[in-house]
Amino acid sequence: MGKKKKYYVLFALVVCLALFGCENEAGKSPDVSNEKVEDKISIPKESNDKFAYRQLDDEGKQIYDELYYTIKNHEEEIEVSSLDEEKVDTAFDYVLKDHPEIFWCDSYKCVRYMAAGKTVSLEVEPIYSMTIEEAGELEKQIELEVQGYIDGINGNMDGYEKAKFIYTKMIEDINYNTASENNQNIISAFINKETVCQGFAKAFQYLMYKLDIECTLVRGKANGDSHVWNLIKLDDENYYVDVTWGSTNFEDDEYNEKYVNYNYFCITTEEICKNHEITETMEVPECVSITNNYFVREGRYFTEFDIDKIGTVITQAIQNNEVEIALKASTEEVFKEITNYLIDERHIFDYYSTNSSISFSKSKFYNALIIFFE
Repeated sequence: MGKKKKYYVLFALVVCLALFGCENEAGKSPDVSNEKVEDKISIPKESNDKFAYRQLDDEGKQIYDELYYTIKNHEEEIEVSSLDEEKVDTAFDYVLKDHPEIFWCDSYKCVRYMAAGKTVSLEVEPIYSMTIEEAGELEKQIELEVQGYIDGINGNMDGYEKAKFIYTKMIEDINYNTASENNQNIISAFINKETVCQGFAKAFQYLMYKLDIECTLVRGKANGDSHVWNLIKLDDENYYVDVTWGSTNFEDDEYNEKYVNYNYFCITTEEICKNHEITETMEVPECVSITNNYFVREGRYFTEFDIDKIGTVITQAIQNNEVEIALKASTEEVFKEITNYLIDERHIFDYYSTNSSISFSKSKFYNALIIFFE
């Protein structure tokens, strides 16, 4: 997972107002006058619906608006309306969290102007990785790829079905590769078709925005390593989604081929924290609902050992030509009963031809059994 970089430059101004009335070489006066403020351009507020933006106080939101406007328009610099460097840094971070479409900037230089030992103004200079023309060409390519995802959505789908379609298609289309270029932004996911956790999370966030589903990035650790995943809102309830872990098998099992793992789609805080640690500086809500959890919505969640339900679910999956099926139990005891019945006692072949073979994966964390039909 990448981290933004910031650089500071200090200008100390010698103030000799009685004799000269001085300005520095960049044309900045050591006094921030009312006339100077009035000369500033009007900054639009365009991010009121964004998760990170709403976390800021009024001063932070104003800085955020200034930085977003500057970066979006590839402006060289802006004198921000605050002298609080920490708030500037937070606002820059939050702009990037809220706007996955920004792939041409991930760091900035801050020029601090001093007079009589005090900071009188801060100027932020975003550091761009490409020209506005180059970014525009890449945006066109990205939008073509994005449209391929959107075309798979139909008007009858609810929020859960839209999010599941995107989760599934991303895992099928994009590979995890730590050596991929631009892997901290959406270029890697949509154009290169290979990325790492931040690229997955930003691409998923961008697609959720396109579908009017609230989504943000969440930073933390997974198995001790820095990691990024998503928080989404469906039907006014919050859920965690980790496309990376849904795409790559991090658990200890014998099935090494790529498949869609729904253990990490629309899960609770309790579930994500079984192998993830949230270190996010933003305040994130407690996710407690399982209403839109994959297993619950698909009728594959078992609160008790039910042979009839097991048979119905597996038979339907086979009839639908599914190449794999995942079942989840509410407790370890129910999970063991299901696994013993289907695998140890081989009752899976009551539903699937005995002339065929299967593979399976058992999740230690989520009481989930995935069966692969071969």
